[in-house]
Amino acid sequence: MLALATTYRVVFDITKDARPDDIAGGCFTATLLLAAGIVLLVIRRSLPAILRLWFPALVVAVGILGIVGLLFRTVPQPSELAAAYRAGKCEVVEGTVTQFHPMPAREHDSESFVVAGRRFHYSDYSMTAGFHQSVQHGGPMREGLQVRIHHLGNDIAKLEIDDTQASNNTMQRTPKAFGVADLGSR
Repeated sequence: MLALATTYRVVFDITKDARPDDIAGGCFTATLLLAAGIVLLVIRRSLPAILRLWFPALVVAVGILGIVGLLFRTVPQPSELAAAYRAGKCEVVEGTVTQFHPMPAREHDSESFVVAGRRFHYSDYSMTAGFHQSVQHGGPMREGLQVRIHHLGNDIAKLEIDDTQASNNTMQRTPKAFGVADLGSR
């Protein structure tokens, strides 16, 4: 019996769909808070008595915590995930989506599923470099889909869906609704 190869449609590709890195914006905000706190410390004598010490110190502390947080961040930025994908450091799993748990409509819960024994979870409300579009917001994931996922840990760098399944039932909406980067297969 002749087995046909599965043709995949790319619905997310970190090298094409990622938002710009947000480190620069975070550094700017933290530095601005730090500078504002220092200015407030310098002019604190002109502030109302209740704000003289605590308010400038609080602003400085938030600025310092922001900078430290950015230095020790654990969420990879889109450029880091894209670099790992391009360098071939991402693992690939292929199979059928099982144990699909959609994100509830009115909760900030995670959407999750399993492919080939590997569990993935994400949320529209979490900071992640990879794919994170829930079904509630037009995402393509469904129970029973045949998919191929390139990932680094839990971060999905590239998501491909079986083209025959996609065209038959799950992709009735326009490809733009799913952030399709490239309609070709790999």
